Amino acid sequence: RSNDKINELVASGIPVVCIGGAPAQPSQCMMTLATDVYQCAYDATLTVLDALNYEGNIVAVTGATTDTNSAKRLQGVADACAQYSNVTLLDQIDGITGESSGLEIVKKLLQERGDEINGVVAMDYYAAYAMAYCLLSRDAYDHIVCVGIDSDDLVLEAVRRGKMLGSMSQNPWA
Repeated sequence: RSNDKINELVASGIPVVCIGGAPAQPSQCMMTLATDVYQCAYDATLTVLDALNYEGNIVAVTGATTDTNSAKRLQGVADACAQYSNVTLLDQIDGITGESSGLEIVKKLLQERGDEINGVVAMDYYAAYAMAYCLLSRDAYDHIVCVGIDSDDLVLEAVRRGKMLGSMSQNPWA
């Protein structure tokens, strides 16, 4: 879809630069400035797995289904988990579109499966915010190792208080 618009613009003599998310390849986009979200999610998952001694049940939580980055993030988590026989990718959840949907989805996940979950990779701003909120609110989830993304104050507070292992910084130059 985005490539259709890119092709239309390029055909009209307008060069296209994508920011924030790469279009599907091949593309006529001349440059993309964005975090490698696949690698970011993959690295975050390895960090969670290392803290869990490479065993346990992992859940990936990310943004809107329509966000070009969501599928790449979920794939990064899946690929990292697939390398270890004692790791189960318990669930992959997308569809978080804002603070309220993030809180609703994460609260439901933790209520229904919190006892089964050992690690969470929350690779979306609102997913990380919702995980931080829930982990700070309930000591019952202290067994869950979580890595989020970005530098929201609540996420950083969860890291400071030991409720989240860390947060990934998005950096297109990294």
